[in-house]
Amino acid sequence: MEAYLKLTGDKYLQDTLGPLVTHVLSGGLDCEVDPLKATPSNLQKQQQNLRAAVQMAWGRILASQAQFPMYVYSPFHIIFFTISNNSLLVTRKRK
Repeated sequence: MEAYLKLTGDKYLQDTLGPLVTHVLSGGLDCEVDPLKATPSNLQKQQQNLRAAVQMAWGRILASQAQFPMYVYSPFHIIFFTISNNSLLVTRKRK
């Protein structure tokens, strides 16, 4: 499953999150929040940077729903409904 997702979802992830990840990794945002690595005077600002980066990532993901590859969505949709249906059957059998 992991190999399939890498093959099919790579372009979507690169298009959706690539610019943000590049910006963060190139030093555009310091998101280090490990107290052992960050200086105490910068920790609060870096926590804010991390929150901002996560909000931007979720915003980009939500805005890209129309571009989400159906061939990636379909297997998870099937897995979700299979698990949901099996859970309902197990619950009904226990009653």
